[in-house]
Amino acid sequence: MSELPADPLGRLTPELLDYSTPTFSLKDDLDRLVRVSRVGAPEAVVCYCSRIVEALAADAVGQLQQESSGNMFSDLELLEHLNRLEMAVCCWADAVRRLGNQMRHVLGFVGPVEAQLSIDFAERWLKWYFCRFSHGLCLPGLTRDGEPLGLGMDHGFEPLLRSVEQLECRANNETNCPPWSEVSASAAFLQTPILPAAAAEIVLDHGQRDEALRILEASLARFPKDLRLRQLMGLYWSRMENFERALEWLEPLYAHQQPDDETAGITAAVYKRKWLKNRSDTTFLEKSHRAYRQAWKDSKKKNTWLGINAATTALYLGQRKEAADQAQDVERLLCKRAATLPEELRDPRLAFNYWDQATLAEAQLLMGDWPLAQQTYKDVFARYPERIDNIKGTCEQRGEILKALGLPPAVD
Repeated sequence: MSELPADPLGRLTPELLDYSTPTFSLKDDLDRLVRVSRVGAPEAVVCYCSRIVEALAADAVGQLQQESSGNMFSDLELLEHLNRLEMAVCCWADAVRRLGNQMRHVLGFVGPVEAQLSIDFAERWLKWYFCRFSHGLCLPGLTRDGEPLGLGMDHGFEPLLRSVEQLECRANNETNCPPWSEVSASAAFLQTPILPAAAAEIVLDHGQRDEALRILEASLARFPKDLRLRQLMGLYWSRMENFERALEWLEPLYAHQQPDDETAGITAAVYKRKWLKNRSDTTFLEKSHRAYRQAWKDSKKKNTWLGINAATTALYLGQRKEAADQAQDVERLLCKRAATLPEELRDPRLAFNYWDQATLAEAQLLMGDWPLAQQTYKDVFARYPERIDNIKGTCEQRGEILKALGLPPAVD
């Protein structure tokens, strides 16, 4: 293990040292982060890393001429939906957010491993914001000498983080990327649930279910109470269409007094798909609609995925006006986001990720404009041909909506 450099901030570029907002100074927070890291205060380390990610996420949203929600989860989700974040970077930033919640609400242990990973994730976030963010400063590096920042001590995580990030490259059929067996062979991989959760999310999102299951089973054996791993296992069983197994994982999480948006959305989706298998009983459809509608309200009508599914389940329940009205709310929100983006991003085909484009198509369909929706569906499928599982699910839902509206099946 190497020692922390004597003056790590002295190597920062002037742009980082000068960055501030009316309520935040990056230099001050980095200085305090170094100090608490030196004295071995992991909770304080996580706190400062979380502040740095939250402040820069809100500013990135502002740079895109959008209004920050004041909620880090929502800001990260918006940046991802506007195609500004790679999936791995979003996973790391969200991990810092979760660790911050874990520390503040005493939901789990925060120790040296979590502290070091928070620093590593925060450094990656700084690199994204200052060097790769399309509407940021696009600096060549964070330091004057071009070397890595190195705010924390070397715990051997760096090669492992790069390997997890490369899983996304391999999922996208890029070459020279390590197989899961190489990533998981490191003894550091299962020191914390954070890394296997990120790896599982990446491979599951790209349809590699066998690898996702191996990761989840190994990590849950070590961390059986971790929220994110349990969510992902529920999502895995949902993708496998084993809805009873999915609900065994998800319902205890959803029964929590204030379930988060992700738990509510995944659980509601399982209820909906369970009803689609047996339509003679609308109990699960009603549960799905209630869960989507409440989560949409709880998100202050900012989470378009929850909103569009609340609209669709309303249609399935025969509430066509409510479905159209809610779809219009979602469509307006998406169009408002696109209209207020910097000029070069205002075309939704350029601005939105797969899910927001598919959501826009679904909203147009629920509002009754099938020709326009048909073109939007065509555009999104052509732009993301590798999203095989996602396209399959979108087409299945489109078929159900067309049937509920009394329209003929789509011909792709």
